[in-house]
Amino acid sequence: MRRPPAVRIRHGSVAVAVVVCVFHSTFTPAPAGAVCNHSVTINDAPVGEWFNLLGSPSGLAGQGPITIVATPAEGIAELWIASAYECCRTNSVNLFPNEPAVLDCNDQSYDGGLAEAVYLEIFNGSPFKPTFGGYSGILGIVIEREEGCSQGPLEGLAHFVARSTDIEGDGDTDEDDENLLRAARGTGQLQFDLDFDGDVDSCDVEIILAEANRRVVRGYGSSSWASAVCYSTP
Repeated sequence: MRRPPAVRIRHGSVAVAVVVCVFHSTFTPAPAGAVCNHSVTINDAPVGEWFNLLGSPSGLAGQGPITIVATPAEGIAELWIASAYECCRTNSVNLFPNEPAVLDCNDQSYDGGLAEAVYLEIFNGSPFKPTFGGYSGILGIVIEREEGCSQGPLEGLAHFVARSTDIEGDGDTDEDDENLLRAARGTGQLQFDLDFDGDVDSCDVEIILAEANRRVVRGYGSSSWASAVCYSTP
């Protein structure tokens, strides 16, 4: 597995290796033929089909807030960060609402295979804090089209490989999450690889400790897992 780069600094006659931690956001080419000619950028960069996204209760871990712009703006009724729930929370993430992002699930079916989508409605072109928890999963950037597009009400523009410092998905990052990550060091369980560098190591521990020190707690009752409207409490 790839290790973080090391920089050697000499103190007197002793060389000390200092690990440099880098967050990796990986883009891959987008498929040709976008439906209804919509496209998306993240932080002004063209986005392929997949993008690495680290969530946290504060929304400040990893890459921090991101700006998503879907173009053209014409024809877009709403912009979503959608979670692919099929029957339960397995392989999903727990979305936490944060102002101005609003949590909802009482809308159109997503991708043809789900009864309804659990999603955060965000504002096109405004910074979005990725506030979510959970073991790991997939999130989608989805637009709800205005009336008139013959290809259906929803269009998926890209997907996030989503990981979180809140591994338990209970609304905070604490010692329990830290212990889970420390136990995964050296095991190859990449769902704990918070900086997406291909390894679970001290850099991931640093990320989780920094978020724990922010002491942000999201109300569990306001999350999609505990919402009576969306899904029952686990």
